[in-house]
Amino acid sequence: MTVILTTQNLTHSFGSAPLFQDLNFSLHAGERVGLIGPNGVGKSTLLKILAGQVVPESGEINLRSGLKVSRLEQEPRFSQEITVGQFISEALQGVTEWQREAKLQEAFAKWLAVGATHFPQGLETKVASLSGGWQRRIALAKAMISEPDLLLLDEPTNHLDVESILWLEDKILKSNFATLVITHDRAFLEKISQRIIELNPAYPEGMLSVNGNYSTYLERYEQVLAEQDRHAQVLRNTLRRETEWLRRGARARSTKQQARIARAEELGEQLANMKQRQKMAAQKVDLDFSLQEKRPDDLLYADKISKAYRGVKLFEDLSLLVKKNTRMGLIGPNGCGKSTLLKVLFGEEKADQGKIRYYKELKYAYFSQHRASLDPQTSVLQTLCPSGDQVIYRGKAMAARAYLKRFLFEHSQLEMPVGKLSGGEQSRLLLAQLMLQECHLLVLDEPTNDLDLATLNILEECLKEYDGAVILVTHDRYFLDQVVESFLAFPPPESTAPKHLIEFASLEQWETWYRQQQKESKKTNSPINEAAKEKPKNKIPGRLGYLEQREYDQMEERIHEAEEKMNAIKSELENPEHASNAKKLLELNEQFEAAQDEVEKLYERWSELEEKRK
Repeated sequence: MTVILTTQNLTHSFGSAPLFQDLNFSLHAGERVGLIGPNGVGKSTLLKILAGQVVPESGEINLRSGLKVSRLEQEPRFSQEITVGQFISEALQGVTEWQREAKLQEAFAKWLAVGATHFPQGLETKVASLSGGWQRRIALAKAMISEPDLLLLDEPTNHLDVESILWLEDKILKSNFATLVITHDRAFLEKISQRIIELNPAYPEGMLSVNGNYSTYLERYEQVLAEQDRHAQVLRNTLRRETEWLRRGARARSTKQQARIARAEELGEQLANMKQRQKMAAQKVDLDFSLQEKRPDDLLYADKISKAYRGVKLFEDLSLLVKKNTRMGLIGPNGCGKSTLLKVLFGEEKADQGKIRYYKELKYAYFSQHRASLDPQTSVLQTLCPSGDQVIYRGKAMAARAYLKRFLFEHSQLEMPVGKLSGGEQSRLLLAQLMLQECHLLVLDEPTNDLDLATLNILEECLKEYDGAVILVTHDRYFLDQVVESFLAFPPPESTAPKHLIEFASLEQWETWYRQQQKESKKTNSPINEAAKEKPKNKIPGRLGYLEQREYDQMEERIHEAEEKMNAIKSELENPEHASNAKKLLELNEQFEAAQDEVEKLYERWSELEEKRK
């Protein structure tokens, strides 16, 4: 495989804190690499360095000549006034106006028609007015539209619904460009990765590279831990022998004794470094959602509730019983009403119809995906403990600093403003707040965003052991599959059928249903079928003459042929061989416009003949 990028002794720090040191690795053409590691080790910074947006403290990056690199930010920023078209166009430098328009139309059709959900507005829509899911898709369109050789993706599945993640997996698997992806989504890593790189100072080289997908990485990770333990034991035994020899004061030439002393010091340093790495590798968030008080059997009952938003039905006639051992996941496209349903169930919004009954002493804790409860200007310590220096945890007073240490917050971070924490660290702080609440029911709206894999594993185990009920919204399929026992799926927002939620016993069952829905949607929404819907069945043609009836009968085939011709010209337009041939591009563009006109005329004529038949 062709090497497109190499790093040599790459080193960088954040303030006085080192992020990574002397990193050496290569990326190859078309390779799909997953980048993982604990929060705060510099994964996002590394992507910025590779994209040329941050200069490393030391080390070199060598790129293949002419390599085109594109990066998706973890949290893309949009000005209040920028439109979808303007934002995507920022990635189209050095193209003509007609090429820009053609690319934008391609982005609209190719990147903003995701699964069964299509972008409901136009390119003049202001990005800031859209949901987080649509903003993420638009940022993905911008990153991909330039057709890069290397695509750097920072948490691309954040804010995407499961349907969009399935679509993104398919796009990456079918692409020709190389990808380096930071993600905590293990199902996504398993599906797309050909290699996993773990960035972690616990390894002597600062990283671990494993060929294969995520499950292969897990197997290799276990081996590495065992090897480190064996190596540490060998070092301890050797150091013990050297120390004993020196203490005996053995007779030897002074030069030999000095060498043994130096050797013992070197071994001691190696062992200390290994202990430090093992300590860092063993660091885990200490989570515990255990419930102290007795639980009632039934916590909440929703009786035929319905809710519409701006005239659009989100759900209707929904009856739902939440019991003390309920483990339920909500699945559906962005905008279908998952978060709204949670707000209705817990009184933040009123149902349009139906009633909700609660256990009279119900206590619940709510994790919001938007982290709205966090003030970016307030320090970590004050966020958890606004007054005093103690928290009440499981009925007992505890020093707030000691409590935060359970969540891997260093002493130097306690006075730091929350806004300077990474996304994963902010999520850990929210979990720390959540654990201080005694509750019968945990309501978690996208709790997995930005958490590192180690914290996700611990959170999974805590939720499995939690003896209360759990309602979970997350796009992380692996996390869902581990934690919940039943799934409520929303139909697509554009569906005209009654908005009844469907219950599934497993994700596999839901995914089979979803892919079948996709197939049916494509058949139903194709231009040919849209026109065919209007055809009167088993009806004698009306006022069409012989030649018109013959023209009408051939129209579907003619439209198919015209569309194939238009698509063939479009493929030629996008051929890199023509990129520097202005004359050829102009000629192809004229042919493409003529082919487009022909398709439009055929549809207009078909419509005329259809009306005449009626």
